Amino acid sequence: MRFISRKAKNPDPSVSRDRWIIPYADLVTILLALFIVLFAAADEQRAKVIASALKGIPDGGNGVLPGRKTPETKNENLSILNNPLIAKKAQFRSSRKSITVSLPDTALFAPGESEVTDEAKETLQILSAELSKMNGGIRVEGHTDSTPISNQRFKSNWELSTARASSVLSILINFGVKPHRLSASGYGGFRPIADNKTREGRSRNRRVDLVIERNGAEIPTLAENISPDR
Repeated sequence: MRFISRKAKNPDPSVSRDRWIIPYADLVTILLALFIVLFAAADEQRAKVIASALKGIPDGGNGVLPGRKTPETKNENLSILNNPLIAKKAQFRSSRKSITVSLPDTALFAPGESEVTDEAKETLQILSAELSKMNGGIRVEGHTDSTPISNQRFKSNWELSTARASSVLSILINFGVKPHRLSASGYGGFRPIADNKTREGRSRNRRVDLVIERNGAEIPTLAENISPDR
């Protein structure tokens, strides 16, 4: 009887060489899933820390434009514009760098005089409280119309405008505005905001301007009681 021996066929070497791919792919998948879970957990923890830190920060106030929000640091510049007692006496002009509160001479002084009236001191007291909430420098600027002054006390509109600016500055200091924030200057009739040929224009030009620096805050200038500078 003849026996036929059959040798087992050698397995395909390429098959045995690639067997490790399947468990390796499983391992990579497991590690990837693990890293995703760890990252999600860390991100959740980070979110909790941030939320906890923000609890003490107040919400932003209403912006100048409807539906917009501005930080409180910017809103402090706008509180002076929204004070009804100041709005009755003053006009506002605004630029990106400053807010100007313009007070007519009739709201502050007797004709041709530089002493602040008692009624005007009440207005300046309210104004000082608003200014104390802000951080920027304040320039107190005196202005007149182009009509030369003729009295014994002041020889020129330069002197009158400078004296009026200094009087207002002194009152602001008395009501608590920090002196280092203030400066005073008089411009006579050389910086008009209206036509000196008309009575109304001359009346507008006789004024004291409080130019308040925005202290770097960029606030939109669109508001009903502000006329932007050109």
